[in-house]
Amino acid sequence: MKEKPSTNVRVAVRTRPMSKSETARGSLSCVNIGEKGRVTIEKPKSSDGPKLFTFDFAYGDNTEQSLVYDELGKPLVTRALEGFNGTIFAYGQTGSGKTWSMMGIPSNPGLIPSLNHDLFSRIQGAVDSGTDKEKVMFLVTVTYVEIYNEVLRDLLNPTDQKLEIRESTAKGVFIQGVSQVIVKSEEALMKLVQQGSAVRRVAETKMNSESSRSHSVFTIKVERRTVITNEDTTKEVLLTSKINLIDLAGSERADKTGATGSTLKEGAAINKSLMALGNVINALGENATGKSKKHIPYRDSKLTRLLQESLGGNSSTLMLAALSPADYNYDETMSTLNYAKRAKLIENKVEKNEDVKEKEIRKLKEEIDALKKALEGKGGVGGGGDRGEEPNEELLAKLKELESTKNETWEERERLAAELEKERQNNINSTMGSVINDIKEKKIAAMKAIKHDQHEKGKAVKQYKELQATVSELKKGLENEMSRYQKKQNQFDRMEEGREKDSVEEEMAELLDAIEQGRAELVSARSKMKDLKLKSEQLEEEIISKRAELVANADLLSQNDNLRKAIQKEEMEKMEAMKEEYLAKELEEERKRMKD
Repeated sequence: MKEKPSTNVRVAVRTRPMSKSETARGSLSCVNIGEKGRVTIEKPKSSDGPKLFTFDFAYGDNTEQSLVYDELGKPLVTRALEGFNGTIFAYGQTGSGKTWSMMGIPSNPGLIPSLNHDLFSRIQGAVDSGTDKEKVMFLVTVTYVEIYNEVLRDLLNPTDQKLEIRESTAKGVFIQGVSQVIVKSEEALMKLVQQGSAVRRVAETKMNSESSRSHSVFTIKVERRTVITNEDTTKEVLLTSKINLIDLAGSERADKTGATGSTLKEGAAINKSLMALGNVINALGENATGKSKKHIPYRDSKLTRLLQESLGGNSSTLMLAALSPADYNYDETMSTLNYAKRAKLIENKVEKNEDVKEKEIRKLKEEIDALKKALEGKGGVGGGGDRGEEPNEELLAKLKELESTKNETWEERERLAAELEKERQNNINSTMGSVINDIKEKKIAAMKAIKHDQHEKGKAVKQYKELQATVSELKKGLENEMSRYQKKQNQFDRMEEGREKDSVEEEMAELLDAIEQGRAELVSARSKMKDLKLKSEQLEEEIISKRAELVANADLLSQNDNLRKAIQKEEMEKMEAMKEEYLAKELEEERKRMKD
């Protein structure tokens, strides 16, 4: 048996710019992106020196999204249209830029929207270039799932149904019961991305105000049917491929995220699945070096089961490692780089996906054509006697059955997809209603929290000013007492021994007590001022963070047209009523506080 060609997992690393909060904290960049995939990282205040890594691609903080797509995404589309599977998975700590690289924004799209545009452009080009003798048809289906606390959830048809991972010889690893939605345009596919992203679980952590708390797997399946018609024969070629686009949840230490309660448990589940992924990568890497033959623990988590084909299987796979450059995140960045280094050793076995039935049909057609020609010399098809007639009928019947089954596959799937769409839309709308209520509650809570923090900040600023006046008075009083003490000291030095000198000495002692007391009050007042200043700064950070949450919630709402329209009227009525009474007043008060 011919061995499948092997290819190593390719690895790209990308660092984002330093954030304002990191700069404000006093952090410095510890990552440097060089040429030819070189990455150096140096631990702050360490004598160990920089560590060097080399990858297939390395992108700095000023790299354009279009370049990343041209080098990473475009080859994936080319291979997919040739019948080869492909995977891109983004890995890195929360806030390192994974989702930016995968999704981007409408004005600066990431890998997924760029790949979507490119794919449908090329599909249309292939269809338009077809002829009567060689027709090209495509069927594109998508699935979108998340893994949340080791539970699979269908993001395109959100229900209470639990999805299970199965494996078969024909299908390989697949998700039983997941919705496979047929898409016929770039716009339809992006709408599904937006719908699925809107219902994906999101929770705020200190690391990122819009931190994805689940792994998401977006799969595009492309089926290409080419019908080649000659004078007497018709040959069909069916190529299938899958493109997996995976955005992994962020990995970080619980003490840095500030997560508590259910969010802390989410983090534990995330880190557990990422640890299982690390174990799979380690085992595959060691096997690739030939040092040992370890068991690959794919079944340790749902994530590694879904990635089984992408890691060590039939797929061209690329790992995009997102890096935070701040020295504050040195340990997490170093962990990501080591992950990526090990992943680079993995070998995948890739082959073109060609439907077995097509091969059988071509073989049957060739046999039938040969029989027809043989029978024509004996008076036509079926007229040459019992020995030629029976196998001819059997082959024709088998051919008809196979072709009927194959032709029904696309038609039946399109019919079922149309039936599913109504149910899916109902489930999406129901889930969207829940999402709307959740986001609205978060908006109201954030607005109340901002108002509370602004009130507390106002109190802190007022107390700070009062203490400033107190400190000024204490300093003046202390200076007066010290001046009086100096005069008494000079007087005391000039006096001769006697009762009058003793009296001056007593006055000096009283002045010293007053000076010490004044100093203690001054130190206490200054300490309180320092605490109030820190409190004011912390409250300002909280206000900025909560405002960012409001913006993030607004972004979530705008991801889906239906979602936005459903609340637009209600929100506008409320906002109009509140605008002059609340917002204008709060903005004016905030301006005064900022001026102070």
